[in-house]
Amino acid sequence: MARPMDRNEAGAPGDWYVDTNCIDCDAARHVAPGLIGTDEDGRSIFLRQPESDEDLAAAHRALLVCPTRSVGNETIKRPYPKAFPQDLGDGVYRLGHNARSSFGAHSYLVVRDAGNVMVDSPRWTREVVGPLEELGGIEKILLTHRDDVADYAKYADRFGSEVWIHEADSSAAPDAGNLIAGTEPVDVRDDILAFPVPGH
Repeated sequence: MARPMDRNEAGAPGDWYVDTNCIDCDAARHVAPGLIGTDEDGRSIFLRQPESDEDLAAAHRALLVCPTRSVGNETIKRPYPKAFPQDLGDGVYRLGHNARSSFGAHSYLVVRDAGNVMVDSPRWTREVVGPLEELGGIEKILLTHRDDVADYAKYADRFGSEVWIHEADSSAAPDAGNLIAGTEPVDVRDDILAFPVPGH
């Protein structure tokens, strides 16, 4: 297989690479710390090639989380099928499949007996929809910032979810049925408290 023409050659030699289309969103570095770092221009690169099974899992997560599809492998055609959702413990999952429109911001699912909550939105893909169905769907979607809405409306429509966003960001989610106002904590439901934080 030929080497990608846009491969960032500052990265470690080997099959895994990051290309020069990287927008420096940090997403791949978050899911593969110590494996992916930055070049002198601040763009992501592989600091070393994966060695262990844990390294390989992290590299596959980086491939799937990258919003510009900049993470790649010269020989592997398909990533691990179960790289996401990533279990972070205590019923919290990172969903992966970050959206370029959200500048690579992460989204999460909190699994709860009283109804699951998605915090911010990934891009729309069946690779997220299937696991969400298995985990019990989405009762509520809490959007934390206008930049992080991605494909929330498709998920809300698919799962019949309530959508919450602060009124200051509501133009990014015009069909959100629940607006948070002011800077005081707000009950999203009896056991969920949202803390508005002004600023970006």
